[in-house]
Amino acid sequence: MPPPPRPRPRPLPARLLLVGALAVAGVAGCEEPNPGFCKPGGPICPLDARGIDATTGCAGAPGLCTPTEVCLADTCVDCVDNDDTQSADCTTAARPICAADHTCRACIANAECDSQNCQSGRCVAAARTTARPR
Repeated sequence: MPPPPRPRPRPLPARLLLVGALAVAGVAGCEEPNPGFCKPGGPICPLDARGIDATTGCAGAPGLCTPTEVCLADTCVDCVDNDDTQSADCTTAARPICAADHTCRACIANAECDSQNCQSGRCVAAARTTARPR
């Protein structure tokens, strides 16, 4: 006796095919950026409240800090020497002092300036004295 005929496979319901197609299209067409992810080689990622990259900080992302900032302990800061004295990192004349929080600020005392001369928040070069001929 011949074997019984094989049953035909049932076609998948159209609804199931539609759901599968939408799922594939949704994943493949996702363009929503993830704010917690920075694409390597992509544009500079947004900074968080502490001023560091959302994933690596400035140590892992050269160029993250602005040209006037330096990377210290994975955070972009104005200056490194935070001892309330004049700092070469503070390049703006109106803010020559590196404060305890690593930000540049105006001077408030003569002792903060290399010249020992603070005037209107700026460190001013010591006045040159010249001997007058007699």
